[in-house]
Parts: sequence; structure tokens; C-alpha cells
Amino acid sequence: MKIEAITLREIQMPLVHFFETSFGRIYSRRILLVTVEGEGLRGWGECVAGEDPFYSSEWIESAWPTIKKYLAPALLGKTVSQGREAGSLLARIRGHRMAKAALENALWDAEARSKKQPLWKLLGGTRREIPCGVSIGIQNSHEQLLERIEAELAAGYRRIKLKVKPGWDVNVLEKVRGRWADITLSVDANAAYTLDEFEHLRKFDQFHLLMIEQPLWNDDIYFHARLQKQLKTKICLDESIRNARDAEAAIELGACRIINIKVGRVGGGCISSFLDWLTQRGCCLSECQQIDLDTLCTNQPPHRIKIVRAFTTWAIERKAMPPLNVPAGRGIRPVAPIERDHRWVLARRLLHAPDI
Repeated sequence: MKIEAITLREIQMPLVHFFETSFGRIYSRRILLVTVEGEGLRGWGECVAGEDPFYSSEWIESAWPTIKKYLAPALLGKTVSQGREAGSLLARIRGHRMAKAALENALWDAEARSKKQPLWKLLGGTRREIPCGVSIGIQNSHEQLLERIEAELAAGYRRIKLKVKPGWDVNVLEKVRGRWADITLSVDANAAYTLDEFEHLRKFDQFHLLMIEQPLWNDDIYFHARLQKQLKTKICLDESIRNARDAEAAIELGACRIINIKVGRVGGGCISSFLDWLTQRGCCLSECQQIDLDTLCTNQPPHRIKIVRAFTTWAIERKAMPPLNVPAGRGIRPVAPIERDHRWVLARRLLHAPDI
């Protein structure tokens, strides 16, 4: 498809119920939509940047001019046959991952339409239904929160994630667990805590949570590793993970046991490439064979193999793919426990790497 036009649209969407996190409350959403058109095809994408630069340094007011002045001109007039080709075309522009992802997703949508396939199938998906969870924001009162949880459970949601912050955490979890002892429950702090609150965060262990998401600074990996050593609860990193290198550092430092991968936040990703690669070989995730993984990992760098290994482990546990072994890859040695001095080396490399 030769890209002939790119259109930006903004819509205003009032929320049915306000949504509050540790950095504020919103009652409506500003949403930036992107269409990419060419040769009779039109693909849609959404930029997930927020109304304000609170969750991320990217926001609506940065995405608009970046797409208009830099990203859209990099694509206009180019011939693109697959959505994954967007990455190399946009690589010259540093950062702005949410803006880039909006355009890339529009191209994925256009590719799916050209092949007359639903996008989930093009990406290698096999299920028409998946168990979903819901994120519930900070409420006006404990009673209001309990009512919201009850309504979402009745609606069929299988996991409940609560937004927390200092003053709205342990006391809230006590009431929730007192009423629902067995539900799959997690919390998301959106970087609301500091090193001074390590002892307080240990209290979360008593509630048998699936995870605590991004408790410390939004750009931190090292201190999350220190915290994870002191907690039984799994730490999930969200804002800290901007690319595969961040994921590699987090894994090697032991900064988390779960990684939240959002397409918009990482501007594309290894897993999407893996699924697309499988599709090119004529198979989906449930049909993946050992030879497929062996071939994929032959020339892959270590950090990509680690991410594929984590993803396939998750998929195998949920019976979404056969039980296979991810090979180490060419020239990759078994990973030994990381000594304290080496952890400092990795931390310094992360802080001073010129390409971050």
C-alpha cells in the first residue's frame, strides 16, 4: 500500500464514572485517532497519550505536533506492505513511542483489512474470548469502592486491579479482602511510593495479591530490584519498561516478576514481531513447533530471546501453545545469578547508555 493520506482526529469522551489514580482524577477523555489511507484502504489507530503529562512525558499536546511535523511526513508517499515496517521508517525520530504506535497500529489495521483477516488473527491469536480484568480507580469512600467491585464481578470480570496511593492502600485492602477472600486481586500505585516506605509496602504481602504494579518512580529499575528482594508480592513494572533493553535490565537485576507490556508505551515490541513471524511461517501460536522456535532464536540477541522465553512460558502455562523449549541462541551462555558488583555495573550502564 502506498500511503497517500494521514488524518488526525480528536474526540471528547465523557466517562460513565470518574477515574482517579495517584496523580489525579478525570471525568472525560481526550482521544487522538489516526487514519492512514492508500490504494482504497483505510487503517485506524489510537494514540494512547493522556490529556496531561502525568502517566508519561507524552501527552496529547506533544503527540499532535510530533505526528504532524515529523512522523506523518516520514510515512507519506512510502509503500508499506506490513504494519511492522513502520518501525524502521520512524526510527530517525527519537522517543515519542505512543505517537509512533498510533501510526504503526493504523498500518496493522490496514494490513488486516487488505488480507481480509481480523487483526487478532493476523497477529497469531487463536481465541475468540479471553478472561478479562478491570482496573478500578480511587473512590470517594470505601463503601463506594466495594459497590464498584461488586458490580464489576457481577459483570463477569475475573481479575480486579485497584489503584492505590499513600492513605488509600492497606486500609482499603483490609476491607476488600474481608469481603472477597479469594478473588484475583492486584494493585497499581503509578509510582506513588518512595524508598522511605519500604516497611509500609511490606504490609501488602498479607493480602496475597497477584502483584503490585509500579510502586516506585516511573523511570526506575534499580530500586525496584532492591524492593522486590524484600517483598513476597510480585512487583510488576509498567512505566519503567520502554523497550526490550529495559525489560532485559529489569530481568537481570531482579526488579520484577511481571512486566506490563502496552503497545503504545513501547511503540511496538518483540512479541508482536514474534507472532507476526509465526504467521509468515503459516502457523499460529497454538500450532507453533520446536523447529519454529529453534529457527527464530538462531540469530537473535540475548534480550529478545529472554523476552520470547518469558512470553512462551506464560502462553504454555495457559495452554495457548504446546510445551516447547526456548533455545539459548547462538553464542549465549547460561545465565548465572548476578553478583552485587555486576548489578551495579548494569545499573550504571542503564543510567549512562547513550541510546536511552
